[in-house]
Amino acid sequence: MSEIKPSWIIDQVKKRQRDEVSICLKIHVNRDNVNIVLACGDCPSGRGGKVLNEDEKNIVKVWEKLGCSGVPINPGKIIAFINRIE
Repeated sequence: MSEIKPSWIIDQVKKRQRDEVSICLKIHVNRDNVNIVLACGDCPSGRGGKVLNEDEKNIVKVWEKLGCSGVPINPGKIIAFINRIE
């Protein structure tokens, strides 16, 4: 979260939802042994061919446990996810 403030995420998502604009939100997680992109909302579906390592699998488990991939996007869940993996 060092680059984006939680309030900005909330404002942007809520504004687009209010305007009924399609939202594709992607979270890039790049650190040490992790290099993955997690998506939610109206992103095109598709699977990368990458085999996840244990650290990446654990991050995906947190994403799924918090229900971050649901539609409509819940910005509170996205922020909770980011805070949890930091």
